[in-house]
Amino acid sequence: MNDAARPIPAPAAAGSAPWSQTIGAGPDLVLLHGWGLHSGIWAPLLPALARRFRVTCIDLPGFGASAPLAGGYDARALAGAVLTAAPPRAAWLGWSLGGMVALQAAALAPERVTRLLLVAASPRFVQGGDWPHAVSAELLERFCGDLARDYRATLGRFLALQAQGSERAREELRGLREILFARGEPTLAALQGGLEILRTADLRPELAALRQPLLWMGGRRDTLVPWRVTEGLLELHEGVETWVVPGAAHAPFLSHPEPLLDRVRAFVNG
Repeated sequence: MNDAARPIPAPAAAGSAPWSQTIGAGPDLVLLHGWGLHSGIWAPLLPALARRFRVTCIDLPGFGASAPLAGGYDARALAGAVLTAAPPRAAWLGWSLGGMVALQAAALAPERVTRLLLVAASPRFVQGGDWPHAVSAELLERFCGDLARDYRATLGRFLALQAQGSERAREELRGLREILFARGEPTLAALQGGLEILRTADLRPELAALRQPLLWMGGRRDTLVPWRVTEGLLELHEGVETWVVPGAAHAPFLSHPEPLLDRVRAFVNG
């Protein structure tokens, strides 16, 4: 069998607390990765962050070194699981799917999330009649259909979309591919469940009700979460701080790490 088309291996035993790693000293900061990947994606930023913060990196359930959820996947279930591995009180930074999980955690346990930083994340990932700045539902449905047939190729296409448009697209895509399976392969339940969250979740009410300081960061060239989503965010939460990174696509922390680090430091330190 062609390696690219081989089936996803059987999932590990489900239900244990998500894998996490904590380094550094200072105010607590939680980092959550996006769909298909794991917390190793933050490695280029960790040395700088650990000099200022006590950083906790968490693998979402079913990704990286974490076992999958024992039950079904939805934003509340993922957020609840991640809260078991997070510090008692911390600023939370989430990228893409990780941003939706961080937003849900802030709604479930507001006393534990002091500040919320969303990187290329949206409370609603797909387009709607009143939410135009997002991907089409048809695109996510195609990914869902392709996943069971050839999960490696599907992941590869998703990584390509993340880098598409970036002024450093080739270098960025190479880095994403290198990290993809560095901690093993994600489970089918996690991949399907994560896509279903991206396809169906609508966390706009949770965002509108937030009382924590909120910073949104994203790339001007992002084709998955267009920077114009900031218009909708400001309608929902007039206190949101937004920063659009020129030349960046869906992973601005990879293409433009230094300016993003500066923003994170300033925002978390208040």
